[in-house]
Amino acid sequence: MIQAEEKNASILKIKRSLILHLLKLSILLLILVLTVYNSIESLRNAPIGGSGASTIEEMRLSNLKKDLGNLSNRGNINYIGDRPGIHVKDFPDLCMEEYFLSQFILVPTILELGNNKLTWAMGNLRNPKLDPADINHWQIIKNYGQGVLLLKNQSR
Repeated sequence: MIQAEEKNASILKIKRSLILHLLKLSILLLILVLTVYNSIESLRNAPIGGSGASTIEEMRLSNLKKDLGNLSNRGNINYIGDRPGIHVKDFPDLCMEEYFLSQFILVPTILELGNNKLTWAMGNLRNPKLDPADINHWQIIKNYGQGVLLLKNQSR
């Protein structure tokens, strides 16, 4: 009888150990499932396209880029910015980032600085107080909003 009790105690001890291991394994499995679920939900809820400066500018310039692709005169266009002056050449250190970002987005169109001999220009005007009509000999063909303009040289 003592052997049977020892055997039962030993079996009970093994069962408890097995139950404890299964419980630990279940907890780890639950943590793993919740981690995978959380990762999937994070990816599903993430904003499409990101929110960096280039993405914001791509959205801002997207309609201008479409129209530039439809122009009969493809190639180089003038770039007119107002941060802080109308012509970027006047303030190269402060405006070059916007110029290069615009150039990157509008490829294959090439943006030139201060070339008033070109037929077309892009206006990148951030100052709401600036009247686009103040831009010498450039006529607004289309205003895309947010300071983005398609301009045509009136002297050509």
